[in-house]
Amino acid sequence: MSFGVFMIIRTQKPELWDINFDFMYWHVEISLVMGLVAIYHFIQRFDQYTNQLRKKKSV
Repeated sequence: MSFGVFMIIRTQKPELWDINFDFMYWHVEISLVMGLVAIYHFIQRFDQYTNQLRKKKSV
């Protein structure tokens, strides 16, 4: 999130373009990693989610 916010601020403050760091690359890379972590987490906990749904139906 901080890379995206910085990129938005950078459109208003041109002097921030002088920073020698590839924000777009790292913004995309971190987003991909976070997406993969979320998918892995969902798959890992899928049984727990289905068990919770079954318990709610039986109540």
